[in-house]
Amino acid sequence: LNVVLLASFSYIILSYRRHAGVLSELSHARSWTMEDLAPTASALVLVLFSYSGWNAAIYIAEEIRNPARNLPRSLILGTGLVTILYLAVNLAYLSALPLSLLKGEIAVAQAVTAAVLPSGTWLMTLLILVSILSSITAMSIAGPRVYFAMSRSHLFPSWLGKVDVKRKIPLMAIWFQSSVALTILWLSTLRQILLFSGFALVLFSTLAVSVLLRIPLKSDINLTNWSIHRLLPWTFVLTNTLILISVALSHPMETLSGLGMVAAGLPMYLFYRKHLSANT
Repeated sequence: LNVVLLASFSYIILSYRRHAGVLSELSHARSWTMEDLAPTASALVLVLFSYSGWNAAIYIAEEIRNPARNLPRSLILGTGLVTILYLAVNLAYLSALPLSLLKGEIAVAQAVTAAVLPSGTWLMTLLILVSILSSITAMSIAGPRVYFAMSRSHLFPSWLGKVDVKRKIPLMAIWFQSSVALTILWLSTLRQILLFSGFALVLFSTLAVSVLLRIPLKSDINLTNWSIHRLLPWTFVLTNTLILISVALSHPMETLSGLGMVAAGLPMYLFYRKHLSANT
């Protein structure tokens, strides 16, 4: 339903040609300067946050039928579909309204719908509600599986590894994540949450991909494989590192909040790591 609504919204807005949007202004746009670095980096964190979730299928790999076939399919098809939908929606935004109306606007989707299709505001409300519901559902399924797996590996409290006998799900881990999420929502604004959690997501994805740089290559590897195994990871790591540095300089409080959230888990990790070593 979420995919159908996103595709329908993009098609309707793109097919409506009465308003001249940002795309018509590109020929008159000024050149990019170094002063644009900080806001661009902040925007890219939000963009990367929008793309996040493509790796969540790995969290539930243990529960996927025929994971050797279906897990790569879900990653590739999921990433491709998200990319197409994300670009289509943003293309619709940029084609609908001029830059003067988009600048500083937080509720871009609502502004575009109100300007282009006033009678279709119900569609945008439905789209937002379905998107929120689908995201909550997906992360409620995928996220707790991480705590569940860490608990089984004795790196997290044992009660998070308990499976509900009736429902066959890690119910305690789901309640734990829900409590943490509600606490963060209570303490922060939406933009603060997006920036500090987005910073943490970019940081960890960069660290995860950087592991590929330490894997030795075979001496007989060809150029194509070299570009995949070395060029792409290096590009990803360097680009994300520049984004992280820029965000840290332009949004220090949100950055410190993200780092603080990560650092808060270190004492627990070290405790359980030591406890695990003592028992093996």
